[in-house]
Amino acid sequence: MQQWATIPFHKRIVRPLCFASLNQDLPLIFVEDVPFALSLEDEIFDRSFYKGFQYRFEIAHKILSCIISVIEAVDHAHMNGVMHLNLNPGNILIGKCSQRD
Repeated sequence: MQQWATIPFHKRIVRPLCFASLNQDLPLIFVEDVPFALSLEDEIFDRSFYKGFQYRFEIAHKILSCIISVIEAVDHAHMNGVMHLNLNPGNILIGKCSQRD
């Protein structure tokens, strides 16, 4: 788990600040704050992920851009020996592109 703290910076991977544990089975990880970010799951559930788009190709472009960003970040982690064991929409953060790009 602490290998994560040693990987080189990537603009789409939140940085860990502190590692702790309540017991052997429950690690605690405190990460940097990502202002104005919601999980992909929340964005999809409340349909805010799709707001502001009139045409299907615009929505498809946003979805593909999001997928590519996630793949690039996961690839970066894998290349540095870190595996994400619970990758799902609930733990993918979506922020404003202008803040992270």
